[in-house]
Amino acid sequence: MIAGTRAGGATSLRAIAGELNARGMQTRRGGRWHVSNTGNLLERLGCLSARGNGIRL
Repeated sequence: MIAGTRAGGATSLRAIAGELNARGMQTRRGGRWHVSNTGNLLERLGCLSARGNGIRL
C-alpha cells in the first residue's frame, strides 16, 4: 500500500498520510493518519532512514 501510494506521487510523509486517509485506511487503533504515525510506521517497516533523511521504498 505504501509503495503504491509513493509510486502514485505521494513523496512526503504528509502526502502519504493524506493518501492513506483518502483511501479510508485506519491506523491500528482505528484513527486517522498523521505525519507522526506515518513516520513511525515507515521506520518500523525500514522504509525511512534516520528520521527526516528521506524515504526508501
